[in-house]
Amino acid sequence: MYHFTHSKNFSLKRYYTRQCLQLLLQITGLLIILEELNYLIMKKTIYSLVGLLWLLSSCTSSHVNAKRINQAAFPVGFNDPGYILLIQERTSGLNHRGMNNYLRKAFRKHYTGKFEMASLDEINNEPKYRDKKLYRFVLTDHTWTSSATTRTTTSSGTSFEYANAYLLDFFLHDRMEDKTYPSIGISSNVPAKAMNRVAVTLDKQLHK
Repeated sequence: MYHFTHSKNFSLKRYYTRQCLQLLLQITGLLIILEELNYLIMKKTIYSLVGLLWLLSSCTSSHVNAKRINQAAFPVGFNDPGYILLIQERTSGLNHRGMNNYLRKAFRKHYTGKFEMASLDEINNEPKYRDKKLYRFVLTDHTWTSSATTRTTTSSGTSFEYANAYLLDFFLHDRMEDKTYPSIGISSNVPAKAMNRVAVTLDKQLHK
């Protein structure tokens, strides 16, 4: 009887030990998942904050240095009031929705001509934009980033890189002539500043 009870207790101990080990493994797995989720949330938050700081930087002056403007960047006939300027929207990239919204606000504030914003896919495929006599000119942004990058590694071992330098400028494309013009020359490392500058610069071209 003693041997039977001892064997039974030993089996129960082994059973509960296995259960405890499985529970510990599950808890460890959950902790790893939570750490990764926390990293992803923090990464998204950091990227959003970076984008917000770029857009809401105090250096958002619309002042334009006339000496920097590339006069070869403007098509003949751009100031024709019969045209509607198409501004190409971003569909990807860091805070692209915020960038689109700020660009729209900049043009509403500084540009007195008619304009519409659309994605490249919409410009190429929407029936209304096939009218190149009306929607003749397209404004597109262009960015430069340095080849040098900084790598950051998190506590979970995941790493990501970001460019050390960034510049934003814009250029025009004549759809009727199928001709792309050079950058306007209002580049800035603060996106909001470049957006205000391009709206002011193109508005001046309207009144020449």
